[in-house]
Amino acid sequence: MSSSSTHGPTVQVDEEGTFALQPGDLLLKQSDGSLTNTVIKVGQTLTGARHRDYVHAAIAVDARHVVEIGGEGIHRNDILTTNAGYTYAVFRCRNQALAAGAAAAAELLLAGVGNDGAFDIKYAYQCALSSLGGGRALHDEDRINKVLDVLVGGGRELFFCSGLAVWCYVVAMEQTALEHDIKRERNGLEHDEALDHFWALFDVRPEDYSPARLYERLLGDSDCFIDLGILNRGRIANP
Repeated sequence: MSSSSTHGPTVQVDEEGTFALQPGDLLLKQSDGSLTNTVIKVGQTLTGARHRDYVHAAIAVDARHVVEIGGEGIHRNDILTTNAGYTYAVFRCRNQALAAGAAAAAELLLAGVGNDGAFDIKYAYQCALSSLGGGRALHDEDRINKVLDVLVGGGRELFFCSGLAVWCYVVAMEQTALEHDIKRERNGLEHDEALDHFWALFDVRPEDYSPARLYERLLGDSDCFIDLGILNRGRIANP
């Protein structure tokens, strides 16, 4: 494994020049011209989105796999095989602990679905539509336990692609804030201002993030995420 840092952050590649994802990387997919992608692009265009070509989102869980949700549900896919033909903008979280927590949240949902379909998680077409609106304010509400209560109890949860990616980060933020509050009470730690930047970035409900909105937010907040460039067939081009 080698690294390149000719522009911006260090990017890990293998001996053949293949890019290595890190858990928590957010991938925003450009439209491939499919019917679903075209419908989302048109919807984003009608609402005046500046980055309407970005129509799907996924979250990395290891060096080459992403968790994403589509019409067939939530899946783990390989950027070098299943998704090799797609083009992505890749953003890397500056907070490695949050990134790892977000990836773990995605893995948890995926594992529940894979356990003989124990978790009923479906793609939410209605959330795809509602994400084109203005967005509602985010509130800290212990999402992971609420969702697990529903799923373990046999209920169903609906996610849109970009909403799922944001949800995973919000869960990591909520858990990190809870842990920090406990440690602060015990040890007198100061308020974690770094986490405030992430609350400001993800300031509306996860289901209100369209792919275009998420791309614009990530692109405009270098304090939280680094724009690594454009990924296609395992190769990354610097922004």
